[in-house]
Amino acid sequence: MHPILICMALGTLFGAGLAVATEQVPVQPSSSPVAKYRDQLRAADQNGDGMLSRVEAQRARLHHIAESFDRLDADRDGLLTAAEIRQMIKTRISS
Repeated sequence: MHPILICMALGTLFGAGLAVATEQVPVQPSSSPVAKYRDQLRAADQNGDGMLSRVEAQRARLHHIAESFDRLDADRDGLLTAAEIRQMIKTRISS
C-alpha cells in the first residue's frame, strides 16, 4: 500500500511540475513608440506589399496617417513606403 501512495505522490508532484514548466508565457507587445507604429502598420498592410495605401490606412482606422497621407507621401505615388513611414515616426517621436 505504501508503494502505491508514494507513486501517487510522485506522479502528482511531477505532473504539477510539468504543467508549470510547459505553461506558455504570453508575449508582451513592445512598449516603444517605434515598435507600436511598426505593429500597427504591419497589421494595416492588408496586401502584404510592405507599403501602406490611403485605403489601407482608412480601413485600419489609422486616422492620423489617412488625414496626413498627402503630406507623408513624399514621392506622390499613392503609397507610403518604409522610408516615408520611418520619417513620419521620427517626426512624431521628436515632437
